[in-house]
Amino acid sequence: MIHIVLMVIKAVWRVFKFLLSFVERLGRFAVGLLVLPFLVAGLFFAISGLFALLEKPSSGLSSAQVAQETVLFLELNGRLVEQLDYPKGPFLPRQLLQDEDQDIQVRDIVRLVDALVDDPRVDDIVLNLSGFEGGSLASLRDVGRQLQRLKDAGKTVLVWGLYYGQAQYYLAAHASKVYLHPKGILALEGIGQRPFYFGAALTRLGIEPNLIRAGDYKDAGEPLVRANASKESLAASQRLLDDLWRVFSADVAKSRAIERQQIDGFINNLPRLSEGQTFNPAQYALKAGLVDALLAPDEFEAQLEKTNRVDDELNEVIQIHWLDYLQLQPEKRFRQGVAIVVAQGAIFDGEESVDGVGGLSTVALIREARRKKGVKALVIRIDSPGGSVVGSELIRREIEVTRQMGIPVVASMAGMAASGGYWIAAGADAIVADESTITGSIGVFALFPTANKAFAKLDINTDGYTTHWLRGAYDPRRPLDPRLKGILQASVNQTYDDFIGEVSRARKLSKERVDQLAQGQVWTGGQAHQRGLVDQLGGLKAAVRLAAEKAGLDEGFDFVYVEPSEPVWSAVLSEVLRSVKAVVFRSPEWGNLQQYLNIQASDMRWLSGLLSPHPMPGQAFQAHCLCSSNLF
Repeated sequence: MIHIVLMVIKAVWRVFKFLLSFVERLGRFAVGLLVLPFLVAGLFFAISGLFALLEKPSSGLSSAQVAQETVLFLELNGRLVEQLDYPKGPFLPRQLLQDEDQDIQVRDIVRLVDALVDDPRVDDIVLNLSGFEGGSLASLRDVGRQLQRLKDAGKTVLVWGLYYGQAQYYLAAHASKVYLHPKGILALEGIGQRPFYFGAALTRLGIEPNLIRAGDYKDAGEPLVRANASKESLAASQRLLDDLWRVFSADVAKSRAIERQQIDGFINNLPRLSEGQTFNPAQYALKAGLVDALLAPDEFEAQLEKTNRVDDELNEVIQIHWLDYLQLQPEKRFRQGVAIVVAQGAIFDGEESVDGVGGLSTVALIREARRKKGVKALVIRIDSPGGSVVGSELIRREIEVTRQMGIPVVASMAGMAASGGYWIAAGADAIVADESTITGSIGVFALFPTANKAFAKLDINTDGYTTHWLRGAYDPRRPLDPRLKGILQASVNQTYDDFIGEVSRARKLSKERVDQLAQGQVWTGGQAHQRGLVDQLGGLKAAVRLAAEKAGLDEGFDFVYVEPSEPVWSAVLSEVLRSVKAVVFRSPEWGNLQQYLNIQASDMRWLSGLLSPHPMPGQAFQAHCLCSSNLF
């Protein structure tokens, strides 16, 4: 049954992809005549922008571009990511390569702040979070530290909003002043996760998932075999989520100069305060000390105008968008220093674009990095829940080869480096993690669903002759042969033993100790550091500095990202089509649906690959935690 369901899903997915491709081609033809003039104009501006870049002074900004007392608008839309979901091509104007709806690279915020702290022309920064969709706690903390740098440099960071969710408020709390609309809402609710459990439903349908795993806490496949969470899974979740909330609330309390208990009280006291009486959420947030004042939009604008120069013609403060300001900053030339390779997304065996980690493609990037002139050390920035064991081992081995060639490697953990993500990190000279990084999940599982009982209910049987028992043993129409199950369990156990062996060797811990810390258990970066699974707590900057130290580099070293790229014509065409889609599908409802479908497509792709027939059982082994760092 599950095989049939999978075939139907694949068939529907193929039809959907065909229709999408057909509609897109038809759309290109129909819209092409309208878009062509804009495309030609875009190419003209691209070439103009390229010449402008070449002619631009090597340092500093023109006063004609940024006036004194300019207000910088830091408008954050989308999610915080380590790397954008499309390759970056050569320099092109922002109008072509950057739109208001794209995600935000954390590195771009760092580069922005590097320029702002030394720029006397910009005193006020207005933070706009209305389109911000969050990110991992580690990425939020990275940006929070940058906002603190601005304040330490004497800048004023102001934020105003109609609504603050938890991720939005985390960044808002790091501003100099936090303003909320008088009818606005500050929504703090804690963190948690409640996945669906399909075990009882699959049993009723006659489908046996046949989950084979190593690690008592490896709960990645539990939703398919159980009707509810196991006590081990609940205990691990409680330990992880409580610590993440501790980090979140401690950071917010420190930024707002309040006690941590006030944040918990803000949530827990809501029923008592709203019972039997009128309730104003904005006033409640103000009294709790979480915002500084309640202002309407015109009141906020009037306040800005009091402290900044106003353009007489436009009747508004002189301002610049942060992407335009960033566009004016000269790219630093790499001479000698540290190369950074990003591994973001689920891990697969072979080639993969930037929306996933391909074993072979990441190996190619690491080789390109170490061959690059002037590279003396490598940092691999990991933001991954894991995935293919084969893909993980390919990358780990290439890291080991790089070290053997005399190039030190430091693993830098972002929002998540779990299971296969930690397998990769284990190959480095040192591991640096944020206190909130989700890591560990050292365990292995395989999934071989069978639907023979479902076919039996329909009086459908399979029969025939094979020369050996193993031929057709993977057939989901037949029960899982005990001999094959024994082989699979032994293979999973061997893979798990290899996993803890690599960790034991890399971390200089006994295999018995690693086994105690493993078993599929998930830790925060702080917990992993206490247990010897991480060398140092810190962000990417700390990891780059550590790599430079290991390579014996002087203080003035450079760093460079080594990442996939695409031809200029492809980048332009992609952005033109992106703009057309943005115009056609502009409504928030479509945006929410599109985001949901993208998530489902990614999960379905991974699951489809997992359930597909494999010539060798080892190809189906997964070091994947099936968890998310987007909890805020």
